[in-house]
Amino acid sequence: MKNSKSFEKPLAIIEAIIVIVCGILLACAGNPNILNIMAGIALLILGIDLLIIAFSVHMHFGTVMGVIGAACIGLGITVLCDKFNIVGAVFYILIIAGASIGFLFVINGLIKIIKHEVTLGLIELIAGAILATLAMLMIFVPEMRQAFWIITGIIIAIVGIIRLLSLTVPSFEKKLKK
Repeated sequence: MKNSKSFEKPLAIIEAIIVIVCGILLACAGNPNILNIMAGIALLILGIDLLIIAFSVHMHFGTVMGVIGAACIGLGITVLCDKFNIVGAVFYILIIAGASIGFLFVINGLIKIIKHEVTLGLIELIAGAILATLAMLMIFVPEMRQAFWIITGIIIAIVGIIRLLSLTVPSFEKKLKK
């Protein structure tokens, strides 16, 4: 148990850095092509991870996890070779998810403000309102798509920076909770 706890903070720091990089890539690219590349790489990593887990636990790849891992690798390669536009397939799901996450951030921000965690509550409230508004604009004003990806990338990078600072600077998390 102690070993798994020792990996939590370094993994959380790596996760925050990955979130920052993904946000910057989205903001700089401003188009769905970079999303296809990111999705393809993520599917490859997930597939390899699932195959490693399947082999290390069951000592063969013929498990459900191994089959899903192989399918993820195949789909990842297909996406990276531009044979399948995964962004087009999940675009509206992402918009609905963005609106839902935005509305949940707004609710969570209001709850934190009520609990007197004003700074963190305001950050979540503002970020949620922006995400929800952008998602709704994407549904009703399709010309906003490029701006949506850029602004979403910036918001994701900011969330990653806040997460990284809260993990690495002890006084930062205390300031957020005031």
